[in-house]
Amino acid sequence: MKKFVGRLSLGSHVEKIVIENDRASGVKLRSGQFVRAKKAVISNASMWDTLKLLPKEVVPKSYLDRVNTTPQCESFMHLHLGFDAEGIREDLGIHHIVVNDWERGVDADQNVVLISIPSVLSPDLAPPGKHVLHAYLPGTEPFGLWEGLDRRSTEYKNLKAERLEKLTGGTLVSRNKDYIVFYRGNDYLPSVVTEALKERKKLTDLQQNVEEQAREMASASIVSKAKASKGPVVAGTLVETIAATSRWGNQPSSEDVQKMIKDSVLTRHALLVKYLQNKLSIAKGRLKRAENALAKVQEYLEPADIPGDLETITDEERLLFRKMGLSMKPYLHLGRRLVYAGVIENMHLHWKYRELVKIIVRGTRLEQVKHNAISLEAESGGVLVSLDKTNKGHAIIVYREKNYRQPQALRPKNLLTRRQALARSIELQRREALKHHISDLQERMELVKSELVDLRNGKEIDDSKTLYSRLDDHNVSDDDIEEAFLKEDTAIVQLVLFDDQIGCFVYLLFTSFETHLFGSGFG
Repeated sequence: MKKFVGRLSLGSHVEKIVIENDRASGVKLRSGQFVRAKKAVISNASMWDTLKLLPKEVVPKSYLDRVNTTPQCESFMHLHLGFDAEGIREDLGIHHIVVNDWERGVDADQNVVLISIPSVLSPDLAPPGKHVLHAYLPGTEPFGLWEGLDRRSTEYKNLKAERLEKLTGGTLVSRNKDYIVFYRGNDYLPSVVTEALKERKKLTDLQQNVEEQAREMASASIVSKAKASKGPVVAGTLVETIAATSRWGNQPSSEDVQKMIKDSVLTRHALLVKYLQNKLSIAKGRLKRAENALAKVQEYLEPADIPGDLETITDEERLLFRKMGLSMKPYLHLGRRLVYAGVIENMHLHWKYRELVKIIVRGTRLEQVKHNAISLEAESGGVLVSLDKTNKGHAIIVYREKNYRQPQALRPKNLLTRRQALARSIELQRREALKHHISDLQERMELVKSELVDLRNGKEIDDSKTLYSRLDDHNVSDDDIEEAFLKEDTAIVQLVLFDDQIGCFVYLLFTSFETHLFGSGFG
């Protein structure tokens, strides 16, 4: 649909089909919006539902009679499942039919189940090694059983579970608001498979019994040895030393303990370096994708240059226009989308009734506001009057020129649309966040590498002054360390997303124009 410039609107309830000059000109939605059709209106609803959307006076009597005399079939009940394809034969058919009783007929209630497995022909419809299944009752489900039931009620859920038993062939075991569990039954598997499973279960039980007996014998032996070793042991004697050695073995010395601690720290530092290298590789891949996405959006943008015959205004006129513009109550807001076609259109609409237009820019630095102002002047063809800091943000005042004529096309074709501008803003934020993230990862990795080199050279490190002092805490697991890094990375990304999110693009494009106005030192 998108390939042929189509659009899918979900949640758009059609109120009626609009008829103009004896033809369907579009549809009116429940929200009040009118969607005009270029050629025709195609309805995928049933003939009975489509008839309700049309005005009665435009429906031919022959068609109305045909609709009223056409019998309606019963409803369909559908079941969609996914299952593992392991062990399934390769010649699995795509369509299957199950008829419980041929004498009742194929249109009897819950007598026929049709099964379709489309992933047999199109494997991309399911993940690798999986299949999707669609089972349904073909127009034999009485709608009268369901009519008027609230889908959130217990009565509806009970009826759904009961009617699904025929569709699944299993027995209802339990259900809640999210799941319905069916038991397939003992006779579901072939007899050969059932016998093999029973035999396997017997062997497993026998092996478990042998292992349990071995454990009991070993436990009894340990208890008997412990009882035999009990006796009068005098503290400080050779007997006590031998008994302690036999019971607890040789204890490591302090040098051994320190060596084990050092080896553990070295190992954890080395693992941390690998972990950071992996994260850095992933971040660089994301940055490349973000730059490709940004470049794709930028293909639609062709920024205009400042015209050479730009009208000039005197200092007295500039002072007067500045005072008038700052006192104006109506203003335009330049948001995260920056300068795009819709902003220029709104400027021309303001100039239709006023000589000046005031644009408010919030939450950005002065340098970025300057480049936004230059961009507005170049794209609109107006004259930039002033740029001031107000309590609402930075105010940009633009004059429409004395001989202003409103252009036929209010939206410049060389600028981005509203949707494209939003996509550009998102990709710019993502790119800047990833750049900060990569820089921080590189600093971390260099710090850990330097600590690792110092540890290998036997240099003492003050743990309280290192960024990774938690590594030497033996009560902290590797999962805790990874979680800490994830939290830090998330905080960095969130920080960058809310910092410098406006004006980055204009700053890159219009650096060469900065001396046009702001080099003179006013503003």
